[in-house]
Amino acid sequence: MTIAGLGSPRIRYIRGAHPLAIFLRALGGDGITTPWLTIYILATVKNLPSPVLKGLIRHEVVHIRQIQRDGQLRFWGRYCWWTITKGYAANPYELEAYAAQRAYLRRIQGPLQLEKSSRRG
Repeated sequence: MTIAGLGSPRIRYIRGAHPLAIFLRALGGDGITTPWLTIYILATVKNLPSPVLKGLIRHEVVHIRQIQRDGQLRFWGRYCWWTITKGYAANPYELEAYAAQRAYLRRIQGPLQLEKSSRRG
C-alpha cells in the first residue's frame, strides 16, 4: 500500500508473546504506530476484508503524519496528556485518525457498510 507523500509505510504483523501484541490485546486495539514510525498490526487482523485492513492502516498512517507534522516530542507528549485528561475516544489525534479511517471506508464501501466493518486502531 502506497500513501501519497509517505510512500510505503513500514508495517509489521505481530502475534503471540510479542510485547506490542500483548499490549494491543490488553487495550482491545488492532494496530499501533511507534516512535520509530513503524506500524504494528496484530497478525489475526491480516485476515480481515481488504478494505477494513486498509482502513486500519490508513488510521495508523494518520498518526505517522501527525508525528511528522508536530514532531516526536510534541506528538507523544500531547498524545499521552490528551489520553489521560480527555480519554482515548476524545483524544484529538485519535479523532483525526478515526475521521480519516471512516472517510476511507465510506469512499470504498459506502456509508451503510461503515458501521459493520469499523475496527479500533
